[in-house]
Amino acid sequence: MNKKFIPLAFAASLIFAACSDDQTDVVNNGPEITFRTSVSRAQNIDETNLTEFKVWAFSDIVTSNTTAFIEGLVAKKEGTVYKFDHSIFWPSDIKTLNFWAVSPVNDNVVVKHNGEALILDSYKPAENPEDQLDIITAYQKVDRVSNNGTSVSLTFNHILSQILVSARAGYGDEIKEKRTVKVKGAWLVNIGTGATASRSTETDDNVVEWDNFSSTKASYGSYFDAPKELTSAATSFFSFDKSNVSVPQSNLLLIPQQLTAWDGTEAGTGAYILLLCRVEATHDGALHDGASDDMVKTEGDKHTHQLFPTAPGATFNEKAYGYACVPIGTLWQYGKIYRYTLDICGKNSGAGIYPPVKLPTLPGTPDPDIIIIPTPADKVGDPVLDEPIKFTVTVNDWTDPETWNPGDVPLH
Repeated sequence: MNKKFIPLAFAASLIFAACSDDQTDVVNNGPEITFRTSVSRAQNIDETNLTEFKVWAFSDIVTSNTTAFIEGLVAKKEGTVYKFDHSIFWPSDIKTLNFWAVSPVNDNVVVKHNGEALILDSYKPAENPEDQLDIITAYQKVDRVSNNGTSVSLTFNHILSQILVSARAGYGDEIKEKRTVKVKGAWLVNIGTGATASRSTETDDNVVEWDNFSSTKASYGSYFDAPKELTSAATSFFSFDKSNVSVPQSNLLLIPQQLTAWDGTEAGTGAYILLLCRVEATHDGALHDGASDDMVKTEGDKHTHQLFPTAPGATFNEKAYGYACVPIGTLWQYGKIYRYTLDICGKNSGAGIYPPVKLPTLPGTPDPDIIIIPTPADKVGDPVLDEPIKFTVTVNDWTDPETWNPGDVPLH
């Protein structure tokens, strides 16, 4: 079952119906509070993707220990509106309320408040990409008098960064030779996990602050059941089908942060994209002069070189794979998509650099039918082939996914 919640943008409205009720301590003879949502027509999302969200409400006269008027109640969709499981009415003696909303309703989304801010406490993204949550929040100060009982819009914002990684191989003219690249796994390594997000009433816009980062680093990604053979068209490793959010999604939804790129040393703790891959080159005719027979397979009138992985004493083995990586030092901001496109074995690119020998624990289970060749200790930080991988990063807001602003990122 797909556990991700992937709305791109929407607005929620408060609808006030004429009725009255009496509550202990506070006389509530104002309108009942319900919710109505709409979705921007620019999105490939419909309103059925939002089924419920939690709501908090405070008087605008607050202190750090103010009691909430609405304390994390769940509003669920009923027809075209969202309602609580019991009626709640606007208190007649309160002119202005600060409304907060958070989705999804999930035990891993721990929300606290102090009357002046709503706090997502010590959030850690799930290790499995398909279990990661798309957390959205909204805040709006609502003046009952000026709104005159009409609906008030609540605009939700994504507070995580969405990460997509894809790769292509050997495209364009002037390629030195045709190389086959197969990938059996992809991860983002040494990524910060565990931080606190807060939204304060001090600003009118929906600014979210991420702080109190844990010192713990994590890896996100997976092994693949079948190898992904790269072509000149980009192959996605972490997919997102925005036209059908009901299918399992493996796009990464991670904490916004400034990444520090791995420095190419065994002791380095910086971030990098890690691939479990294999590189071959196939030629016509007999074996080249000077080539090693051990790393070549001959079939008919062609022969294939195993370019990577290699190790002392290794022989050609179509089940052999090795680790290669690309250091990254991007600033991830919330509400934005970061799409890394790796150019492997292209005109001016190779197959990455050797990662550390001692890798952190990687999510997933490797295919028992493959052989993973470890990184030789004397190769750490060196190019796997003749050049490192070149890559580009495109960044855009989730609210306009069709427009991208590409920028080349040099790899050192």
